[in-house]
Amino acid sequence: PALRQFSSLSKNVELCSRISRCCLLIFCAITILLFLRQPLRAQSQASTDSMSQEVYLTFSYSLGLVHSIVTAIYVEPTTYLPMGEIFRLLKISYKFNRMLDSINGFYITESRKYEINFRTGKARVDKAAFILRPDEFVRSTFDIYVTPSVLDRLFGLHFTIDMKHLILSLETDEELPSITEINR
Repeated sequence: PALRQFSSLSKNVELCSRISRCCLLIFCAITILLFLRQPLRAQSQASTDSMSQEVYLTFSYSLGLVHSIVTAIYVEPTTYLPMGEIFRLLKISYKFNRMLDSINGFYITESRKYEINFRTGKARVDKAAFILRPDEFVRSTFDIYVTPSVLDRLFGLHFTIDMKHLILSLETDEELPSITEINR
């Protein structure tokens, strides 16, 4: 019986050791994921002095036909919206380059191409050219965040943010692809 107890104890110690290693691996993985998820500081000198924080906004468009939670970045006093996430929800064509410093695609129809280079601050929508200031965008690991005024100026997407109620609203004169798809 003593040998059996020793064998059982040995198995318990080995099991505890495996569980400890698994917990350590899970802790390391979660820590790495949280680190990668943290947004970078804003590009402008004025914004780099304060840390950014994520804000979860309820986004509803076209009487709730498009409804989602959008993760924005707040760097006092500016709120930045995730361009890729917004375009995905509205079904606007987009593609980031590998370095996540430019985006291109077409807006509503394939004939209305756009390209935005965040490294140079130059944007082109159709034949119109625009300049972006460094304080109008923030790059993170997985998306590029822009001020609502950028989306308004470039695409006529007029976003309003109610920070008190954490609501993001959109008004636009054009029917966006997400609504066109629902209406089919």
